[in-house]
Amino acid sequence: MNKSILKTIICLSLSASCAFAMSNPSNSVKASKNSKTSGKVSSKNAPDWVTNPYSYYNSAKYLVAVGTGTDDNSAEDDAKADLVRVLKQNIEATQHVNLTATTRTEETTYTQDVFSAAGIKNLSGLSIDKKAYEDSRVYALAVLNRQEAADNYAKNIRHMDSKISEYITFAKSHSGELMSVIYAHKALTLASEIEYYEDLVSILNAPHAPDTSISYGSYVQLQHNVDEIKKSVPVHLIIEGDVKNQAAASIKKVLEQFGFIIQDADLPACPYSLVAGINIEKADASDDKHFFYTYDYSIEIIGNKKESYFMYSSNGRAGHVNNQGAKNRAMFMIKKDVETKFHDKLSEFINATGK
Repeated sequence: MNKSILKTIICLSLSASCAFAMSNPSNSVKASKNSKTSGKVSSKNAPDWVTNPYSYYNSAKYLVAVGTGTDDNSAEDDAKADLVRVLKQNIEATQHVNLTATTRTEETTYTQDVFSAAGIKNLSGLSIDKKAYEDSRVYALAVLNRQEAADNYAKNIRHMDSKISEYITFAKSHSGELMSVIYAHKALTLASEIEYYEDLVSILNAPHAPDTSISYGSYVQLQHNVDEIKKSVPVHLIIEGDVKNQAAASIKKVLEQFGFIIQDADLPACPYSLVAGINIEKADASDDKHFFYTYDYSIEIIGNKKESYFMYSSNGRAGHVNNQGAKNRAMFMIKKDVETKFHDKLSEFINATGK
């Protein structure tokens, strides 16, 4: 007799050293700079802030870092980069969520990888406060005002929250239309950005906590609303000239990345279709040792009244040492083109919408 099994494994990888770096920035920054400039700092001539930058700044209000280089620009860039590294290492985390549910009738496996905060965006409140010159070395002191940076991020959050409200209002009022999916997807993308900025505000630990409240409740709530919007706009794929559904798989993959739901059957509920035509033909070769095929394909998203919303086309040539290899290579090039260039063009179209 089968038993129901539910296993949830959540693994949050955030090193203790990263957390310590922000709780005690003075020691962490000094340690990193001492190791980096070892042998370069002269105790005789270099100012004391090179090895002890927090002696001039209150760590509760500022983050500081020292950089070195052969000229002013390289030293300033090094100082800023080191300060950014301290912030970055504290918000980088990988969450692996694996949920497996087993019943008598079905087994479902859900796996999600979440990688947040790949870098530091729109960093404000950062300045170069001091510089020193010693022989052929230049030292620069970068200073980040915690409050100024946190206030700026909070301002970004409020602006994006307002845009999310606009996008969702539009999407709901245009239910069933292609643009509703685009606006809903844009709202969810902004919500991801807000989570990023919320992490930064928290890590900065400014003296006065800025207002980072959001109107849509949470990312999970918003995602549920967006999923409901997407369900009303299924897209039917019509592809001619495909080889073993290879192009269809790539096109479906791209569309799903932008939130579209693909309907295999042409049901009355499908108000939109993606029509693609693929043509692969054998081409002349300049020698008898190689085979070549030319290819071209087009993709168009149309409504049930045949109105066109988006078009893309591409062509190329592929070769190989045998005939079937050349034909396979042509199909491979089409798939690659779909997942890169078609993806980018569709992304440009979506991002340009609503600006």
